[in-house]
Amino acid sequence: MEYYTIKTSSDNKVIGCYPQVDCQTIFQAQLLSPAELMKCAPKLIFELKRRAQMTDVLATTSGPLTDFLVNDKTLRVFSEFNLMRHQVFDVTVVSSKKKHAYYWLHFTQPELSFLLDYQRTEFIETEYGISDVGPIRIESFDHYLELKSKDKSDGLAFGVRLNQIALSQKFDLSLDLFHLDPFDSRTFISKRLKDKIEEMNLIGFEMQKIDILLPGNAIE
Repeated sequence: MEYYTIKTSSDNKVIGCYPQVDCQTIFQAQLLSPAELMKCAPKLIFELKRRAQMTDVLATTSGPLTDFLVNDKTLRVFSEFNLMRHQVFDVTVVSSKKKHAYYWLHFTQPELSFLLDYQRTEFIETEYGISDVGPIRIESFDHYLELKSKDKSDGLAFGVRLNQIALSQKFDLSLDLFHLDPFDSRTFISKRLKDKIEEMNLIGFEMQKIDILLPGNAIE
């Protein structure tokens, strides 16, 4: 089984400029969190930058890195696959006084991080999410919360990131898209979703193969 990371492109030759849009409702975007579902739909309006291309997914610096701003074509492709828990919100993108219908895909399922194989997963301690402190042993998600609670800066300084990812027997390997917040801001997809994105020529994504240890002792 193969997995890939997926993110919005930063290649100006593809998207024109990065980010492609400015958020006109920034306070609404700030309400979005990878840790929870939204209780009501946010009102999200974006303006396409003058040099930006209109692509199938638009790069924005507003909202969680694990969410995507997509058009109808992309939404239809993704709906054919098994995605982690998510919400879909209508979004307006304005360009040259024209309005375009887009969608915000909000992904949140914190319990997926409980399903790592913590004995084989390698963690790196971070400080303020910027600098690496060094390798650290995390025994479970509760252990991570315990260490974070001891942070004298109210948990703001202490963090960890994933160096090597190992999934436990309880992880749903049928998932075609998932992330592992709060340990990682990357989004992971299956090979079959990656192949479909390429087949449908969805413009604006960057994908890269990543090794993920599956239940057992080998990388498949």
